[in-house]
Amino acid sequence: MLLTLLRTAAPARRLATQPAGCLRTLTTAASELAAQIPSKAATTTTKAAAKPTVKPPYLVGRTPSNNLAVYQLAKRGGNYKLTVVKKIDGDKQALKRDIMQELGLEEDKVRVKTVTGHLELRGHLAPRVTEFLESKGF
Repeated sequence: MLLTLLRTAAPARRLATQPAGCLRTLTTAASELAAQIPSKAATTTTKAAAKPTVKPPYLVGRTPSNNLAVYQLAKRGGNYKLTVVKKIDGDKQALKRDIMQELGLEEDKVRVKTVTGHLELRGHLAPRVTEFLESKGF
């Protein structure tokens, strides 16, 4: 590799076209080329220390189309609006507490369906819930 660098650093025709008072040898060309090549220490970058993030005790999965499993439903003739969060693994009660705190909801507006493992919220809140989950990294 060094031989290749030397050949590219000082080809013979360039040496012949140098002024008469200037002597250029292969060793000086190699040292000049070595000075131009950045060292590995200079090119490596250290990442800034990231804030230690605490992982929540729950995980919200995504659908096969890579969307969050957050759905809006309308029941009872359209008068009863629901938002359902599916594909929850882990502590569902912790997710309920976090969503209630983030969205400012009351206790009776959010419930965990124990049979299905879904989280139901009263009202059409899918955009706000999706934004919250994406901010958590899901």
